[in-house]
Order: sequence, then C-alpha cells, then structure tokens
Amino acid sequence: LEQVRTINRESYTILNMSKELLLLARLRRIDAIEIHPLDMADIVKNAQTRLQGLKELQTVSIQIPSTWPSTEGHGTWVEEIWVSLLSNAIKYGLPQAPPFRIEIGAQKQPNATVRFWVRDFGPGISTALQEELFAPVAQLPQVQGQGISLHLVRYLVQRMGGEVGVISPVENTGTETPTETSAGSLFFFTLPEITAPYRPY
Repeated sequence: LEQVRTINRESYTILNMSKELLLLARLRRIDAIEIHPLDMADIVKNAQTRLQGLKELQTVSIQIPSTWPSTEGHGTWVEEIWVSLLSNAIKYGLPQAPPFRIEIGAQKQPNATVRFWVRDFGPGISTALQEELFAPVAQLPQVQGQGISLHLVRYLVQRMGGEVGVISPVENTGTETPTETSAGSLFFFTLPEITAPYRPY
C-alpha cells in the first residue's frame, strides 16, 4: 500500500511539473501584456472565493485591510498570485494551536512601488528552503490543489515590473505590522504604484 502511495505522489509531482513547464512556455510566448489600474479589493475577494472550501476546512481567519494603495498590473495574473500565496499560507503556515489566522496587506515603498504581503504565524521556513522556494518548478513539500508554483509567481510578478520575496521568521519592522515578533513567514510581491485612485465603473 505504501508503495502505491509513493507511486501516486511521484506521478502527481511529474504531472504537476509538466503542467507548470507547459504553462511557463505559453507565458513566455506572450510578447506584451495589458496593464491596467487594479481594483485590489475585488481581486482579493475573488481569490478568497476560489479558496473558500480550503479556508473553511482549516477554519482560518484572514485579516484584510479596509483600503488598498493604487497600483497597476494584469488583473488575472495578480489574482493567481494571491491564490497561490494564500493557499500556501493556509496549508503550511498555520500554528499548531488556534487562533488560526493570516494577515494580508500592502505598504507603499520609497521607489514608487507597493509591497503586497501574506503573513502567517506558523513554524516558519528554514533558510535552506527559502533559497529553493522560487526555483524553477519548485514546490513546497506535498503541495497539491490550488495555486501556481512560487516560480511562476515570481515570473508573473517580474513580467509586471515587480519583485517577490519571503521573510522568515518575521520581525516587527513597523512596515508589515505583524502583531507578534519573530514568528511565521511573510511572502511579498511588489507592483508599480499609481497616483490616481482606481474607480470602477
């Protein structure tokens, strides 16, 4: 039975890697993407809806800011990024005991960008693993289900003119506004800031 499970896991890994490579190949054939002002509140809401079953299973509280800085990007890609970061936080960033919560937010940066982040309060990520997270077709251990790989997250963000990264353990810098110090992990990505606020029609 254990051998069958091992074969199934390895088969899933190979299939997932193949899908990721095909998707990446298709994305690289796209010469230009449409960049628009983003309604980040609506994008995050859509990402949460896609993860509703997973969130309810884990009884996770996701703390969301009431307002968002104005940024621009490719909306579909940004939604995929949020789904990936949130699903990873729910599956791997929860502490052993409640309360089970995740914080997401945004902070304007001095270089005319906005840093968006997903912060968990789980066990954190080792330095060695952090160096591998964004490598091609890299996956967190036993990743299944929602979310594109972190390598694809990095690729999409870079195509939109931003950067990605992870901080673990999280320390209170006054920027990410965590409520505890030296705990959990914070995954972030940046997008260009725009000064005119987005007003949906």
